[in-house]
Amino acid sequence: MLLPYNKGLLERTNNGYIGKLSIEGYVMEINATFWDKKKNGCDLWVQRVKEKKYNPETQQFTDYTPKPFFECYLIKMKKKDSLDYRGEFIFIGFKYGMVAWFENRTEHQLNLRIERCESQPLLNRLNEINKQQHKQI
Repeated sequence: MLLPYNKGLLERTNNGYIGKLSIEGYVMEINATFWDKKKNGCDLWVQRVKEKKYNPETQQFTDYTPKPFFECYLIKMKKKDSLDYRGEFIFIGFKYGMVAWFENRTEHQLNLRIERCESQPLLNRLNEINKQQHKQI
């Protein structure tokens, strides 16, 4: 499946919502879980799927966290007739915002849209360090 830049698609399965996401052209498999906001502080949790690595010595597969990894905690936002989920995360040093919404009322398909945030705290800090180093020279 070809995904446009900064878009994602999740489908409901017996194991939860599973799909793919493209961030700046980097496509990865993701999953999503709905949580109770009172207990966990967010309504929707999206993360990159853990992958399996085969160990020929033990002849077993072990889970490992692929790099680059990301997870995003989204909060439900309701405006008049629309309902969506919004959150922020950092991926490869850049801060992004994520918006998720259901295609229709059956809640079978969850769409995602990714946007790079205007404020980039890591880049701002690197620029400050760079300026300090140039002042010392």
